[in-house]
Amino acid sequence: MTTELGYQAHTSSAADRENDGVPLPLEPCLDARDAAPLPAWLDQLAASGLSALASLANTIREDQQAVVQGITTPYNLGVNEGRITDLKLQKRIMAGRAGVPLLRHRVVLMAPLRRHYP
Repeated sequence: MTTELGYQAHTSSAADRENDGVPLPLEPCLDARDAAPLPAWLDQLAASGLSALASLANTIREDQQAVVQGITTPYNLGVNEGRITDLKLQKRIMAGRAGVPLLRHRVVLMAPLRRHYP
């Protein structure tokens, strides 16, 4: 498709991306919790000709078993990571100003603000 300025508009169909050599996204696999296409996706990354994507593929392959577990299991540590982020934020804000008791008090007061479970 060509725009009125004469530029070639980018189409985002899977066939076009496959022909361009750009790896297809892994989102459908993540949504379906299916890790079967992961090795083929990693091969596409490695063959893309981009060193950053090839490096990503090699890094994922080093710990592929953990990546497969992360894709296929319904559990995550999102709540814990949020609490840790809050704690680190408070720690940075209060650096050198107060001791552990005040830090603990602020974290305890902040905890109810994060309770938004589905």
